[in-house]
Amino acid sequence: MKEAEKSLDPQLWHACAGGMVQMPPVNSKVFYFPQGHAEHAQTNVDLGAHLRVPSFILCRVAQVKFLADPETDEVFARIRLVPLRNSELDCDDG
Repeated sequence: MKEAEKSLDPQLWHACAGGMVQMPPVNSKVFYFPQGHAEHAQTNVDLGAHLRVPSFILCRVAQVKFLADPETDEVFARIRLVPLRNSELDCDDG
């Protein structure tokens, strides 16, 4: 594992990120918004050109890594998502 990829202690990460930041727990269901992700990409991404990308995708959180940029100490998280079928949406999940 690269030095920059070492995870931080979650409590330290949250202390640096601030009290308003909430991360989804592993195995929770979330919606992923491809257009929002593309808007933050460092290159121009055209989702409408040739692909039929839905506006949102139901996913399960498979992993959350708490990280920090080694040069700036800015904290960020890498979240691994697993797409689910829309039929797996259960209103009782919260």
